[in-house]
Amino acid sequence: MNGEIVCKNIDKVSSFLKMEKGWNGYDAEPLSASLIENVKELFVSLSNYQPEIFPTGHNSIQLEFENDNGDYLEFEIFENGTASMYLSKENEEVEELIAIDEICRKVGKFCE
Repeated sequence: MNGEIVCKNIDKVSSFLKMEKGWNGYDAEPLSASLIENVKELFVSLSNYQPEIFPTGHNSIQLEFENDNGDYLEFEIFENGTASMYLSKENEEVEELIAIDEICRKVGKFCE
């Protein structure tokens, strides 16, 4: 089952390569191939925990995770290898800038 979801997410983010300038109805630039490749590699590393995925008008890709109890974790991943993280858990909110290679650890801790 998880393999199917990983493949669907890889296909979805690969489709972002087809976006043209103004894809969001404004002046958003197309997402770079290197950003998309970085995110695809994350999906393989996160095989047990697959996110909802969205392109953003900030030249980034947003990943969202939500637990059954309403806890929420979001990453906005940028081409330069950084990610903005937002966590809402047990009525506490945390925002921080992290390296992309920290995402798997953060997701694992969130989903435990």
